[in-house]
This record gives sequence, C-alpha cells and structure tokens, in this order.
Amino acid sequence: MLKYVFKLNTNILKDSYINIPIDQLFYPTPSQYSDIENKFDITAENIINPTIDYEKVKIRPIYFGESINEVSLLKFNLKFYINNNWTTGTTSLSEVGFDIDDVINRRQQLEKTFLRLSFYDSDDLKTQNLLYYSTIFIDSGKLYGDYISGTNINDLKMEFSVNNPLFSKEIKSFEGFYIYLFGDDIPKNQTKTIYMKIEYNSALNGKTSLFLRNRSIDSNGFNLNDLKTHMFIPITVEYNANLNKYVYWIDSYFSQVVEIDLYQAKVI
Repeated sequence: MLKYVFKLNTNILKDSYINIPIDQLFYPTPSQYSDIENKFDITAENIINPTIDYEKVKIRPIYFGESINEVSLLKFNLKFYINNNWTTGTTSLSEVGFDIDDVINRRQQLEKTFLRLSFYDSDDLKTQNLLYYSTIFIDSGKLYGDYISGTNINDLKMEFSVNNPLFSKEIKSFEGFYIYLFGDDIPKNQTKTIYMKIEYNSALNGKTSLFLRNRSIDSNGFNLNDLKTHMFIPITVEYNANLNKYVYWIDSYFSQVVEIDLYQAKVI
C-alpha cells in the first residue's frame, strides 16, 4: 500500500483551516472568434454534417402496359437441382421432402419455410451494403385448399407469392411486396439500380439455398466466378412524378402478374 507523508507549515493554519491558493490560468481574449475566422474556413459546406432523412419510403412494383400500373401479384417459381439437373417445371413439394401430412396438418416445417429477399446497393461482394430485406413464407393455406379441391400432392408446387394488399381482401401478411428504403437513397430526378439476392430457407431440414435468375448451360453448375455474376438480380428504382410515388420494376414486365423462375445455385 502506497503512503504519502506531507509536512504542513503551521503558518498557513488559521482557525484549524488550511488555505490552499488556486491560480486561474485561463484568460479569455475578445479576439478568439476573429482568430478562428482567420485560421479556419467556416463557410465551407462540409463544416456542418449534412441532414439525413431517416424516414423510409414505400416503393411499389409496377409493370408497363398502355400506361404504368401497379403489379397485382409477385410470384417466384423454384426449380431445384435434383438428379444432376434442374427440374423442368416448378419443383413439387414431394420432390424436396414434404409429404401429404405436412399439407393436411399444416405442419410448421412447411408453414415456416420461406424465401428471404435481400436488397443491396451494389453487386460487389467486397463493398456492398445491405439496404433492406423481406421474408415471403410459403402459402400453406392455399396449398391445403388446392389439395382438398382435388390437386394431387405431386402437383403442389414450390411457389412463393405475395399479393398487392390494395387488390386483396385476405387478412394475412403482405411482406415482400413493397420495398422500403430511406428517402435520401433515391434521387428524385434519376433512376437507381439496387440488387436483389434470393435465398430459400427450409424448415424441413434447416438449410439455406441460394437461388438464381438463370441456370448454368453446364448441367454440373456454375464455377465460383460465374456464380458471383448471377447471384444478384438488378432492380430499377425511381420516384415517378406522374404517379407521385416511389416505384420499382424487375425488367420491363407487361403483365399485372410478375412471375419469376428461379434456379437453385449449383457450384462445380
């Protein structure tokens, strides 16, 4: 334990108190502000942090017909890599391990299976920033309705869809239909490209699989470098002055239903 011994001069004691003088070494001068003006450029634009709008805006999917209109349905058809190739049509539930009991009893391993849509500001894996993500669960209610209406289990497909909430009377989640971004991220006088990555998450086995817009010409799959170029789907975003809305589109679709075929990623 450290100890310090001090010897006091009894001359400074007065009425049992010790007076300790404290000097004030700070002397303000009236010319301080003018000195700052002379030495620093306080008129520069970057002297003050810019105002950032943290309010998010709703971005609606559109299609191009005789006029620009809102999409009524987004639909993603999954084609899995099975038996050394991709299925010709949309993969059925049974081909990926789901059975009739999953459909009839609405088991969670079916209900909790979903697509994750992730949106980035760039397709460069080294520098990109995640802007937004959304989740689309498989519609187990529709699958059950199709089955009791006579559809065979082998004809129930791995389809993920979400309706435009403005056109639907159903009471359910419509997550995945709109994109929400910060208003400052979308210039009002020009279009902007963002990039969507799609992953399938199976509650049956807990695995996540990347899905691509295009399949490889080689049935063995893509090499790693080619996979990177197909991993992201470009999406155009803009503020449309005529509609007075923020909108986005995937290619130039001319139908109210936007249907996208997706292929399970396979790396050589």
